[in-house]
Amino acid sequence: MAETKSAIYLALQFEAERLKKIIDRQLDEGLLQAGQSPDDKLMQVELSKCGSVQLQLASNRIKYRIPLQIRLTYDAGLTKLYSNAKIELDFETAYTTDEGWTLTTKTALHKHRWIEAPRIKVAGLDIPAASIADFVIRRAENSVEKTIDRLVSEQIDL
Repeated sequence: MAETKSAIYLALQFEAERLKKIIDRQLDEGLLQAGQSPDDKLMQVELSKCGSVQLQLASNRIKYRIPLQIRLTYDAGLTKLYSNAKIELDFETAYTTDEGWTLTTKTALHKHRWIEAPRIKVAGLDIPAASIADFVIRRAENSVEKTIDRLVSEQIDL
């Protein structure tokens, strides 16, 4: 006699407000850690939210926009360089589950937009630094995406 298999399909539902609170809480903790780099004695980065997280749920994707204030101090030896900026980061997280009810996510930074472009203050001069900051964002993008995926898997238990 042949074995028959049955399949049960369940829809995952996320409450937008609960998910927004989780993202806000994890973001607060993550921002605190991001500003504390013991390896880099020359540069201090302070990150803080400068608005509320915007969230949009769609089938198996979560889209969110995170507004951030960035304060940077760099010890250049003879002088310290300072920069302030505001940015919006647009992320999208796709999620799936496997047979063992394990939630898997894949996060991507889709775009960023400078609300206030970074400028470096040196000897009383303001020097535009958006292109340098864009380069730093591209280099950190993969790390940020993986951190978001790790935090989601730690916080959401099916």
